[in-house]
Amino acid sequence: MVTGKADKTQIAIDSAIARLNAAKTRYQQQIYRHSLEMMTYQTNLQRQQ
Repeated sequence: MVTGKADKTQIAIDSAIARLNAAKTRYQQQIYRHSLEMMTYQTNLQRQQ
């Protein structure tokens, strides 16, 4: 039954990696969105001057 336990461990590891990758993607999207908002804000400020 060692193989079964190893399979479950591998599935748990793969699942954890998938969750981390999803979290990383969400974080990168937030940073990208924030960058766009900052560029828009700066552009609007420059137009007002």
